[in-house]
Amino acid sequence: MSLTRSIEDVRAGIKAGRYGNEAAVSQGIVLRLLQALGWPTYDTQVVCPEFSLSGRRVDYALCHPSNRPVAFIEVKQIGQSDGAERQLFELNRPGK
Repeated sequence: MSLTRSIEDVRAGIKAGRYGNEAAVSQGIVLRLLQALGWPTYDTQVVCPEFSLSGRRVDYALCHPSNRPVAFIEVKQIGQSDGAERQLFELNRPGK
């Protein structure tokens, strides 16, 4: 399925209230869009769930090459993103 079609389906799902919790957002939105972008969501060395960094965990690390993070994704329930940026960016602060 194309990225455009995936985005349209996700948008419709949000309007319909299909993503009621963080796990639903993770599976129904994040993994779906990553797959549409060509990330091998089944390969846990490339799309690493619950990646540990500095004693904390981020929901996903996107790795290229394997096990070398290039980006992090923090998943939140729709409408509950307050503090997500702080949580994600504190991962890279020394002493955290």
